[in-house]
Formats: sequence, structure tokens, C-alpha cells
Amino acid sequence: MITIAQGDCTGCEVCISVCDERAITSQKEIGRLFIAIDHSKCNLCGKCQLLCPEQALKIDNVTDTPEGLVTLFECDLAQCDTCDHYFAPRPLIDKLQPIFSQRYPRALVSLHQCSACRSQSYDGIW
Repeated sequence: MITIAQGDCTGCEVCISVCDERAITSQKEIGRLFIAIDHSKCNLCGKCQLLCPEQALKIDNVTDTPEGLVTLFECDLAQCDTCDHYFAPRPLIDKLQPIFSQRYPRALVSLHQCSACRSQSYDGIW
């Protein structure tokens, strides 16, 4: 069985992209991100746990797992400062904020924009 440490996960969805069995999925609803697992599809290969940048995933060899989709993680989505479009998990933006502030202060505005608004307002900040 796979679980996610709620305080550690940023919603980056790396676990979804590396899952060959497509056992881990995400769904976005207005303002919210949900990451879920179908334990019947999971072969416990450990790829998601190994490649999670936050080390938020834990695999237990429990034989009695819930059936169907089980929500592992949910969070708010950040809204673009320019157009109000929901575009990224809020925990991920919150984690990147101090890094951008320190290393890329001129690019900080782009951290709070969706990709469409970021490409329209690009002015050589990088």
C-alpha cells in the first residue's frame, strides 16, 4: 500500500509521471488538486517512492488494501496573479517562493503566473 506524508508532498506529480502501471492519477477541480491511487493496478515497484523529490511517499507491503481509487493527497491550486487561472499546486509554489526570492528575484513575478501569462509578459528576466 502506498501513502503520502501530507506535510511533505508538494503536489509536483512526479509520482504520476513515473508510474508505468498508471496506478497513480491526478484530478483538478476548481481550485483543488487530488492525487489518487488504484491499489489494484500498483505492483509496488517503488519507482514513485524512489523518484519523489520530497521523499513523501511510503510503501508498505500490506495485503489488505482498499479497492478502487483512494485519495492520497489533496491541496489548493495557486491562481495566476494576472488572469486568475488555477495553474499549480499551492504547496509547490510555497516551496519555490524562498528559492526564487533568494536566487532569481527578478523572476519572482513569473512564479505567480500561469504559463500563458508568463510567456506573454516575458521580458528577458532570465
